[in-house]
Amino acid sequence: MKTSFLAIFSTFFILHTASKAQVLLPLQELEKSNNCPSVEFAISQGDKAVKISLYSPSETFSERIGLVKNLQMLVANRLYLKYLPASFSQNTQLQWLELRFNWIATLPEFMGDFPNLQRLDLRNNWFEKMPQMLFRLPKIAYLDISENKIDTLSNDLLNCLNLNHLDISNNKLKQIPDSLGKLTDLKFLDFSYNQLEKMPANLSALQQLTYLDIGFNPLKDSSKIAANLARFPLLQSLGLGGLGLKKLPEQLFLLKNLQYLYLNANKLERISGKIGDLRALRRLDLSDNFLDSLPASLGRLDSLEWLNLEKNGLSVVSDSLGKLSQLKMLILGVNKFTALPASLAKLEKLEELSIQNTLLKTFPAEYKKLKINKLHLGFNKVLDQDKTYPIVGQMANLTYLSLRACRFKKLSATVEKLQNLSELDLYDNQLSELPASLSKLKSLKILRLGSNELKSIPENIGELQGLELLDLAYNELRTLPEGIFNLKQLKFLSIAGNPLPKDLIEKLKLALPDTKIQ
Repeated sequence: MKTSFLAIFSTFFILHTASKAQVLLPLQELEKSNNCPSVEFAISQGDKAVKISLYSPSETFSERIGLVKNLQMLVANRLYLKYLPASFSQNTQLQWLELRFNWIATLPEFMGDFPNLQRLDLRNNWFEKMPQMLFRLPKIAYLDISENKIDTLSNDLLNCLNLNHLDISNNKLKQIPDSLGKLTDLKFLDFSYNQLEKMPANLSALQQLTYLDIGFNPLKDSSKIAANLARFPLLQSLGLGGLGLKKLPEQLFLLKNLQYLYLNANKLERISGKIGDLRALRRLDLSDNFLDSLPASLGRLDSLEWLNLEKNGLSVVSDSLGKLSQLKMLILGVNKFTALPASLAKLEKLEELSIQNTLLKTFPAEYKKLKINKLHLGFNKVLDQDKTYPIVGQMANLTYLSLRACRFKKLSATVEKLQNLSELDLYDNQLSELPASLSKLKSLKILRLGSNELKSIPENIGELQGLELLDLAYNELRTLPEGIFNLKQLKFLSIAGNPLPKDLIEKLKLALPDTKIQ
């Protein structure tokens, strides 16, 4: 939802009265009132909103929604609605309607007579055809009908001349009518994840576009993609993922306003050095390609905050990445490099680093300076544990650490220094014992130790009073320490696949009645 509107919980109507007096009235009370208050949805973070809860969606929504007069904004997401009731015809003042994640397959014709409806969100329903009444809405500006089963888009779309946001992604469209090019007010257009083989003929006429995603379609006219890109000088976000691109069109580098660029799941073997000309880029996704190297010009992207290079064939990680001064998230997993450049230690704003499933042998000592919160080191099967723990143990800001499936045989006592750690994932290693110092991680909420070779658990594990999830499944445990019965905050405990006696399991269930034990 856009930042200019109040965030809305999916199972609530959020309203405030026309007067300054704030009241809390369920729909049942509105029905009984002879003086049903006029209401409108809060559209400012500063407003104190009144919430009207749907206690029984199927009954309350169907029978009583028409009683709320002058309703301007309604959010009814995830309520398992199959249709809109006849009483809904009274809500002709509606401007904003969200019906996400329901079971609706059609809209009533009377909605075509809602003169003020500007925003309609029908994401993830059961529509197979575009509702014809949509094309009678004179003010409709925002339409999201993504994640449905629509296979045809009518030329009647031309009637919606005020449209500036159209999301028809994740449908079954095989073609888009030429009339789309006449909707010249469009700023946001997403038709990704459809079955389109060619681009809309008049797409280049949409020169006001700031967001365009055409990815994951079986397009055959990639040359037209290149020809069209230069016609969108205002583009800030561009999705070209999953199009089978082997090289980047030169016109791409003319888009100086681009902030978000998605090139994932293509067949790119190299990236032009001109990528460094896109100085406004904040997010760049190059994952799932065939890249074996990176241009040094990547280091010129001094606005970049998020970079995904996962699932390529990188044998070397460029030193130039250390120049990305604004970078917060870096994903490098599933590549072929055996070492990392020390220059990454200069990334002072880096918050999350993912280096999973590589041939990495050692973790650079310089990385102990990183102030990251999350570190993903899972599936690095040749990583040297003795050289990794001393470095990782000095990353005092870590709240999440994954060493999943690294074949580590021990957990170093140095982890006790990670006092901010709330989640530790050591699943699928070769651990046979745990250090008693593990109990010093007082912030720990999630501890994953499944699929190891543990024969015992330290008695003082009971000192981890904040623990909410503990996975001990598929080890060699024949008993559990008494301390485990003190973990009263546990919501989930997995002990499956251990040779534990049944009476001990029953004792656990009695001692931890609020814990789901599996």
